[in-house]
Amino acid sequence: MNGVHTKIIQKRLASRYACAFLNIFEDEFVKGSGDALCAGARFFSERKKAIFFMQLGSIPRELVRTRLITICTQLGISQTIEALITLLLEHKRIFLLELVFKQLCKELHRRRNEVECEITTVDGLSQKDKQTIVDVFEKKLGKKLLCTYKENPALIAGIRICTEQVSWEYSIGGRLRYIYNTLKR
Repeated sequence: MNGVHTKIIQKRLASRYACAFLNIFEDEFVKGSGDALCAGARFFSERKKAIFFMQLGSIPRELVRTRLITICTQLGISQTIEALITLLLEHKRIFLLELVFKQLCKELHRRRNEVECEITTVDGLSQKDKQTIVDVFEKKLGKKLLCTYKENPALIAGIRICTEQVSWEYSIGGRLRYIYNTLKR
């Protein structure tokens, strides 16, 4: 099997673990601990080597389990995650941990009708402007936005809003790219 095919299978398997876990334990994840799942996904994404070493046979499974549960507790993740960690260890699929956390976060957002959104502007927005933008796009998308805000001086007088499915930009730089691409054809 090639690498791309393996990654697709791993992602599908991680999604199945995540969905099965949430089917049983979704009620345990109130708003705050749902955010903690996403923090866990970022945490494990930044520490891929640690997960690699944890799957080696030289570290006792019980030690790996207790360390992972401790990390999850420190991140504020519900204690029910212990069942998932134990299951992944028993099935010798701890290498899927990062992907499972990403899928848990994604699936929890889907079930709550939420979407992560990144709003980029040249400089900071006032609270009123932020709320106006969020209101317009929540109405347009029909979902609750979970926004992060960034500043990018290279944007040149405008705004860029990106979700996993939608990218919208209104800026001088965007207009110039549009004109360039139109003339290039």
